[in-house]
Amino acid sequence: MIKFIEFDSNFLELSFINKTKYILNLLEKHDLKLVINSLINYNKDTLECFNIINSVKKYKIFKQKYNLTNIELISIIINSLIEQNKTKELNKYLKQLEEKKLKLILNYEITNKTLFSRLKLCKDLVKKYNLNSKKEIDPKDRIIDSLEQNNTKSKNKSQKINSSRDLNKKNNILKKQIKSKKAKWSIGTLIMIFVFTICYILLGYLYSIIFFYNTHIYPNIYLNNKLIEGFDHEEIITYLEEYENKLNEKIGFKNVNETFEFTYSDIGVLVNTDELQEKIINNYEDLNGFFKLKEIFLGKELKYEVTYSMDEVKYQEFLNTLSGKVNVPKQEEKFSISNGNINYTKGINGFVINTNNLESLIIDSIIKDEKEISLNGHVETVKNTLGVINKKVGTFTTYYNEAQGRSKNIRNAISKLNGKILYPNETFSFYKTVGPYNSTKGYIFYDKDVGSGVCQVSTTIYNVALLLNLPIVSRSNHGDMVYYVDYGLDATVYGSSVDFKFKNNSSYPIYIEASANNGNLTVSFWSNENIIKPGYSYKPRVEKVSSLSYRTFLDTYYNGNFVGSTFLNSSYYSKGKH
Repeated sequence: MIKFIEFDSNFLELSFINKTKYILNLLEKHDLKLVINSLINYNKDTLECFNIINSVKKYKIFKQKYNLTNIELISIIINSLIEQNKTKELNKYLKQLEEKKLKLILNYEITNKTLFSRLKLCKDLVKKYNLNSKKEIDPKDRIIDSLEQNNTKSKNKSQKINSSRDLNKKNNILKKQIKSKKAKWSIGTLIMIFVFTICYILLGYLYSIIFFYNTHIYPNIYLNNKLIEGFDHEEIITYLEEYENKLNEKIGFKNVNETFEFTYSDIGVLVNTDELQEKIINNYEDLNGFFKLKEIFLGKELKYEVTYSMDEVKYQEFLNTLSGKVNVPKQEEKFSISNGNINYTKGINGFVINTNNLESLIIDSIIKDEKEISLNGHVETVKNTLGVINKKVGTFTTYYNEAQGRSKNIRNAISKLNGKILYPNETFSFYKTVGPYNSTKGYIFYDKDVGSGVCQVSTTIYNVALLLNLPIVSRSNHGDMVYYVDYGLDATVYGSSVDFKFKNNSSYPIYIEASANNGNLTVSFWSNENIIKPGYSYKPRVEKVSSLSYRTFLDTYYNGNFVGSTFLNSSYYSKGKH
């Protein structure tokens, strides 16, 4: 039964670099094959498993512990897949390999008679590429055979010379031949030694260069416009990790009221560190010595940049979350009077985020190391002007007969008037506020007209406006005198043609409180205590011109003393009070 190591539950969510480090830590505690078996069992992405192991073997810790070639390491992974019955994954991996690399793997598997070499898949591939499992004659064996043949020829020659009649003559000839051969061998030997020495030194030099660049960055490679030739692989991996760690930093999003923080990872920001590691470090690993030297001495200039992008699905989820937190519906300020007490709630500005260029702002912030982004959007501003109201500044009461039908019209008008707010420089229109005076608006027929009785409401408002010295824009007296106020102090209305109007010429808003109960019709104005200059007060005064004609004035007092009078209007009646 195959044993496995239990992995952390969040392993698959880690970045490629962090997965590599995780496996490296496991290899310090466990056997290589056990770790590979466990990785293949836990991670279903076989190609990523190969890439992780391929990345792990670049670390010095791995190289010091395991002296394995690339092919030997791949063989362990391949046979681990077979042991776990993952032939489909194995076949998928083999199909994406280059033919040259696949042949090397097949030769290794056949030579070492591995588990893979017994499979039909392996045998079919061997047959496909016409691979011969028999070993070729070693070049060293050929040299030894050649030397043995030369020795045999030398012995035959010696026998012929020894059998000659003239021994001395042949001996002299032999001596000359020996001297000549020695001379030739001496020169040839020196030349060969010299050539072999030069080749050895050159090969050693070239090998040392290849060995150096197996763990260091190749020439003519730039990262972020900086030449990184000769940098140790681990230095570059650490450098790239710094960019990946930035994704765990927080960025604030500020609107008009507060700031909300998210990590770049939560937002969906991606960085191309895995891709860069593959291109800068892993790209040259499977080249043979000749092509490695070609890249070292003749390689083209390659420039790479750390870039950021966005996971669109995750980014959309972030936008939905941010909008829910940032978007604020506009809330108007609220003001009311209850039992003589002021109830005030300050309004809140509304805000709707504009996300059109937010993605580029987020990418810019991580590049420039900014900690906060001011959100753009549409701000719906609330004025909050009613907070200055702090006092009842004027009130007036008239009386009516609760039993009469007109009392319903009075109460109906009061319900529309109560809570009316008049802002600075705004003109109040009685008709626009409580009219039109018809059954649709809740008014009933009494005496001669629908809405009869509303004139008493307009008259009551008129008298409060006089107490605050507010400019009267439009006022007309009744045709007949009325019973509920003195002559010259009434203000009639009739449809839209005869309206009562006054203007708020102060710097403060006015809140109108109106009530009609048990025959008492009261209108009060609430505003800032400084709507009337300190010490001043105002009081209307009527002068009788004739029995049906009156002139109305507004007297001004300062600290109770009369200081002046202003003419307001004249009133002409056709009948007396009724």
